[in-house]
Amino acid sequence: LIAVLTKPFYLKSERDLARSALEKEAETLLGADVAVVFDLTIFRAMADNLPDGEKRALYDEALDIIS
Repeated sequence: LIAVLTKPFYLKSERDLARSALEKEAETLLGADVAVVFDLTIFRAMADNLPDGEKRALYDEALDIIS
């Protein structure tokens, strides 16, 4: 999970373009699938030492949001 705080987006197309660009860059750097969401609930739930089950739950929640 990677948390990113951004400037406000005024258009949905701007937000979608930023999300796509962030996902591609992160996937290239990490060599793994990445889900980017602009959701403060997920951002606030992240912590350094989350158990794997909680990490997976947040990742699944992120996938639900972008689907």
